[in-house]
Amino acid sequence: MAKSGSPAFGLGVFFILHFTLQAFCQEASDQPAPPVGPLAPVYAISSDGGSLWVEDGRGSGFWGTAFSLNCGHLYGSAGAGGLFSNLPAFDTNYTGVWFNAGMNAFRLGLDVSGGLFHQDAFNGEALGVPVSNDGAGGYFLRIGLPLRFGDWSAGTSLLFAQGFWKDGDLYWFFGKPQIPALLAPGVSVAFREEQRLYFHYLSLNPRMLNLFDEKLFAGHVDGFTTAYRWTFNRKPFSMDMVVGWLSVSGSMEGSLNSENQPYLLFPYTFYDASCNTRFHGLFGVLTAEYRRGFFRLNTTIGFAQTLSGEINLSLHTKQKNLSYMGVLIFDGREEYDSWSLNSEGLGGAFLFIKGGLEALPLGRNRNGPRLAITVGKIFALPWGYESLLNSGVFDRDGGGGEKPGAAGGGITLTSILLSGLSFCCAITW
Repeated sequence: MAKSGSPAFGLGVFFILHFTLQAFCQEASDQPAPPVGPLAPVYAISSDGGSLWVEDGRGSGFWGTAFSLNCGHLYGSAGAGGLFSNLPAFDTNYTGVWFNAGMNAFRLGLDVSGGLFHQDAFNGEALGVPVSNDGAGGYFLRIGLPLRFGDWSAGTSLLFAQGFWKDGDLYWFFGKPQIPALLAPGVSVAFREEQRLYFHYLSLNPRMLNLFDEKLFAGHVDGFTTAYRWTFNRKPFSMDMVVGWLSVSGSMEGSLNSENQPYLLFPYTFYDASCNTRFHGLFGVLTAEYRRGFFRLNTTIGFAQTLSGEINLSLHTKQKNLSYMGVLIFDGREEYDSWSLNSEGLGGAFLFIKGGLEALPLGRNRNGPRLAITVGKIFALPWGYESLLNSGVFDRDGGGGEKPGAAGGGITLTSILLSGLSFCCAITW
């Protein structure tokens, strides 16, 4: 039987999917063709924010502000933003800063971007157990080199990132996560900037460390994605379509024993655990835009669907030999357990509608400052995840039910109307 918190869980997953796919579609190597002739500098400052999920007087949302400059062949931007949540199962704040700068010459370009992020202390739930964490942090750096040859263009890019988590409750048994290196090289080829092929590879080596920063678990994740992008721009209409394929496989294994993690190991002498996962899927995004005068309407439809995939977990444990006054309490038995979760059929879709005024003059001089105001709303529909929630791994109280006050009390009219709203205001001069 599906749990009442399932809709909130699924919508949260696909809000993340939405922003991830949008970022992929706007990759920095797709900077517009270099300008012809001298142009006056163009400045812009923008601010946006919105809600992700609202429930019982609590919710999660995001905010951001940015400044950008385009001057001939040079461009640059910088900004700050954050994500906040006071939901019972996810109470924390993320903040970050980022920059992007580059050059668009007629043959060769350069694009550099990077950023830092910080997570405040986290309070939430893991498998129904309240947990907390002192925070997290990390950074990323990306370099792109676009090349142009007449109607054809090509580009290479390299993304490097690191992430770490501080002390917390999960420390005492599972350990704390660490991402010492994430590498993501990519290549793209385009014709007339209207059709483009992408190829990206992902390499990730996650770690779990104990209280003394010793390695408990180590793993490796490989991913590959390829996508085709088609762009159509004929005023007052424009369209942008991306369809792609994603494949991810990974494994993690390690051991807990009395030497590296003695805190909650009793009455066992060791835990040997391993996890293997793989999945293949399709994704796509279609954006249609209509502009007439100062008015703009933007509609984005996206989907993601796993075609095949599974997660395999195995555990090997051994108890201590322990008796008291001749009574055997623990007999030193060894146990082998395994679980398998099938993610085939997991997927979802979203609809994002955004409209408002664009480039509205703030004075009589049409070449002066201009104001843009837009309002957006996202609708999400996940499917297939009920089988994962009903597998027993995600039970909140170990018995298939939910604890009172847990996040995800069900979809209400207030949640539908107030979740997924966004607002943006920008001034250009």
